[in-house]
Amino acid sequence: MIESKQGSLSTAVTLAERALALLGEGNDGRNLARLRSELGTMQLMTDGADLDEAERTLIRAAEELRSSSAGPHDVARNQLALCKVLLLRGEPERVHAMTEAVLRDVGEGAPIVTAEAEVLSGRASAAQGDPAEAHRAFRRAVRTLSSIGADRAAAELWFELGALWESVGDAEASRDAYRSAAASAGVQLRVAAATPALVRA
Repeated sequence: MIESKQGSLSTAVTLAERALALLGEGNDGRNLARLRSELGTMQLMTDGADLDEAERTLIRAAEELRSSSAGPHDVARNQLALCKVLLLRGEPERVHAMTEAVLRDVGEGAPIVTAEAEVLSGRASAAQGDPAEAHRAFRRAVRTLSSIGADRAAAELWFELGALWESVGDAEASRDAYRSAAASAGVQLRVAAATPALVRA
């Protein structure tokens, strides 16, 4: 996970595969399924991602999650990763039913998951040529993100949302999302000391 967050995805995938082999020797079905789901998500993020391999990993993880003691949050994250596979494959029409199921199952207890589901629904609508519905979904994601505190996951999602607003031509919303990403990551504009001098100038 550390290698993944630092951008070393190929190393992260290799380490996750080793961890999966080691964990598979035990009886911890829930954590095995969670790790396999994380591996599938990492596989999607690598350069030249093999969508078939990532999908196989995620589907197997989904089966293991269902047969283990995994909670709805783990299942939802797995399903959202599968939604990304569908979007990368150019099959946005299948995404809506999956994101609706995620939103129904997690309720209001997992705002990051909820916001990500709305973003993916918006991306699917945009891919289907429905920018108005994409805007509505993005706005729902914004409302959800605005209700939670600063967090790395929120910052990453805000950043993605900024790029999505930019792609549908809403420069103001894009700029606001990028600013929110910076704020969630703890980045602050250091102008206080310079303000009086600037005002006099």
